[in-house]
Amino acid sequence: RTYVDWLREHWKCAITIQRISRGFLARAMVRCLQIKNIHLFFVSSAKIIQAIVRGYIGRNQRDRLISLVLSMKVFPPCAIEIQSFWRGECTRSCFRKKKAKKNPAV
Repeated sequence: RTYVDWLREHWKCAITIQRISRGFLARAMVRCLQIKNIHLFFVSSAKIIQAIVRGYIGRNQRDRLISLVLSMKVFPPCAIEIQSFWRGECTRSCFRKKKAKKNPAV
């Protein structure tokens, strides 16, 4: 039996051993990097959290501003209609009173 025959039979075993050992070494290296750079890790996490919070606050302010602008676009025409109706009604009632004073029989 030759090495080539053995390799044909057991090639999956070699690949499995290599995969497990490479994974172990990679995880160990990542752990070392995390321990060494834990300060940088937390600083970057804080930056991400701050960015998310600032974005959330900014979107809320933008939504409130947009709703305010839309309400200003909707309500003033309504207010103008109410004011014109009220002024017209006041003018007509004043005119009726003056007309009633001039012609009491009518």
